Amino acid sequence: MNITESELSEKYEEYANFSDNARKSRLSSAKSIFRRGLAEEALRIISSSGNVPFMIRSKAEKLLNNK
Repeated sequence: MNITESELSEKYEEYANFSDNARKSRLSSAKSIFRRGLAEEALRIISSSGNVPFMIRSKAEKLLNNK
């Protein structure tokens, strides 16, 4: 995964609203999840969380069902 925080900022407006340090930290955490093979578990947590917006939970469930 070779995406930079500036590329994410250009593609996702909500990501661009975070500070530079917050963007770098979030990207580092996301890359770590993929590197450690925890993407599926992360999607399960997202899809079952009551603190995550419905649209995001639905997308996580859809990704899980397509595996």
